[in-house]
Amino acid sequence: MDPIFFGFISGLGRLIGGLQGARAGKIEAKIAETNAYLAGINREMAKMDAKLAYTNASYKIARVQRAVRAATSSATAHFASANLDPAYGSPLLIQGHAAAQGEADQAILAAQGGLDASTALAHAATAANQMVTSLYAKAAAEDRARQSLLSGFLGFGSSLLRGAGRWPGLSGEGFGGGDYWAPASFEWRAY
Repeated sequence: MDPIFFGFISGLGRLIGGLQGARAGKIEAKIAETNAYLAGINREMAKMDAKLAYTNASYKIARVQRAVRAATSSATAHFASANLDPAYGSPLLIQGHAAAQGEADQAILAAQGGLDASTALAHAATAANQMVTSLYAKAAAEDRARQSLLSGFLGFGSSLLRGAGRWPGLSGEGFGGGDYWAPASFEWRAY
């Protein structure tokens, strides 16, 4: 077998390795792109969770406000039916206490809604970070794919040249000289 054939086989192995590396890089890039897409969806879902937390808190606050109005209206009617002035003395203090308790409940609900929304927004920020990281990973994988492909082609070419450099008549002073293998009709010899 001649050196060019060995060079071709060696180069073919390098080319196939480069093609496989390029394919793996493209697959990695596609996975990273999918991860970025999913992180974007997670970010949008977290933003919707934040809006839902605010809406839920607003709903609960409205329920407390209605309950406080109903309680104070009921107390006013109760005291008025007992011939007590609801705008003076103990009846007024009782209604004021109920209203203050309702305000405290509303503040707690608003704070809880804000906390839930901020937690959801933190998840959205984390998802955005994952999305950016995945996009960087995609770019790196695409770059590795291009480098692997280029390496395969260059390896193929250099292996062919190395084999051609060992071919009798092509190897001389400019090619390093020395003993080289020759086809069966020739013998080992120094050129």
